[in-house]
Amino acid sequence: MRTVSGAHRVRCSSKNAPKPWSRRSPSARYRDRRSAAGARSGRSSGMRHNILLRVALFHGSSRGSAVDVDEMLVREGIRAVVTRYTFHADRGRVSDLVQCFTEDGTLEFVGEWSATGRDGILAQTSSVTVDTRARPHPLLRHHLASHHVELDGAADASSTTYFTAYTEIGPDHVGRYVDRLRCVEGDWLIAHRRVVVDWWAPATLYPDEAERSAERRAARAQS
Repeated sequence: MRTVSGAHRVRCSSKNAPKPWSRRSPSARYRDRRSAAGARSGRSSGMRHNILLRVALFHGSSRGSAVDVDEMLVREGIRAVVTRYTFHADRGRVSDLVQCFTEDGTLEFVGEWSATGRDGILAQTSSVTVDTRARPHPLLRHHLASHHVELDGAADASSTTYFTAYTEIGPDHVGRYVDRLRCVEGDWLIAHRRVVVDWWAPATLYPDEAERSAERRAARAQS
């Protein structure tokens, strides 16, 4: 039979055990809550620190050199303009959307249309937005997934970002943003964006575009 030492018997005796929560004084309960909150906060801070450290080490190890903070900031600036585009697009804020492009930037929906310059992009996207809002339930949300960036010098880069567009039917279409980007006065902007749609849902809310896309794929298969 296992024996328990006297010291263990003292620590585990009812006399020294903590009082049940309901019988503790309000001040003791408050101290307990503060102590628990502090422990959670400490763990959260530690987790955030570890995540940032791992990200930094990843970017450094991918180039086989020390962590390059400047490169991390560049990549974050590129990610920011990519997400800003979809944020404004989903809300129909075309005047804000065009600010994601350089003055001579180009927005190209492959096989559909292309517009160059902020004024040209504004005119084209405004007409598309009006058509979208004419639907009874004009819900549109783009979810971004894989995001790959290639840096080309200090002020040029390219990236490919996968997206899934959700409408009231669920996943409506899936595609890629293929971008060339340029740093202008410290801000990363899109110089050229190709929007490539790889898949349309059978019940897509954009049947005309889906049909034209299917025709293009069929033509490529026959060539």
